[in-house]
Amino acid sequence: ANMPGPNLEDPGATEARKEEAAAREKANKDLASLPPEDRSKVLFLDIDGVLRPARAGGFDIITDGDAAKNVDTSDFFPSAVKALRHIIERTSAKIVLSSEWRRSDALCNALSELFEKNRVRAWSSKTKSDVELDKKADPVRGFAERRAREITMWLQEHEREVSGWAVLDDINLGIADESRKTSARQIQPHLVQTWPLCGLTMGNAKTAVRILNGEMINKVVVERQVAPVGSGAAAAVAAAGKK
Repeated sequence: ANMPGPNLEDPGATEARKEEAAAREKANKDLASLPPEDRSKVLFLDIDGVLRPARAGGFDIITDGDAAKNVDTSDFFPSAVKALRHIIERTSAKIVLSSEWRRSDALCNALSELFEKNRVRAWSSKTKSDVELDKKADPVRGFAERRAREITMWLQEHEREVSGWAVLDDINLGIADESRKTSARQIQPHLVQTWPLCGLTMGNAKTAVRILNGEMINKVVVERQVAPVGSGAAAAVAAAGKK
């Protein structure tokens, strides 16, 4: 008679699989607790300087080679990820990934896992990745103008379905408005600029909620830590707030 062979599977491995399955089921329930996605509201999401500290320059993340294969997400700000979930809970907005992270499958996979662990619904779209970077003397301006074009192109392709949109970024993409073409969207009224050393705050998140819900369309000043009174930085922040 053909008798079944002995079960040679490691009991520890079986237990680990059961734990993983239970964790996935819990994550799915947590995601189910989020309101259904409202595709008419769009949140363009940057990563560096928003959910994690920005590298020097804030926009030059390496997206190929070993740096992209061995992705470390341990430096993400828990408070920033929580603030992102707050936006989704209050607006039902869909996330469109506008970060340089979108250019790498390895980075996207790591980001997707982090979102799942933190009960945040993953992005449902990305901005285009084939827009040429206009090399300028000021690399930040060139980068800002390209990202603004990428966002504009996405909005133009989905014009009929979008009623409200906001941009989370640590770079002042509003500088691209100065040289924008007539067909380009004005970024500044929709921009919530984060402070790259602390990322997305709950104050930023509440501003994004107001923009997405159509309650606030005016210039948004970056929220940053208050500098000592009398310092040049404090004067600059005060001046920016008066504009």
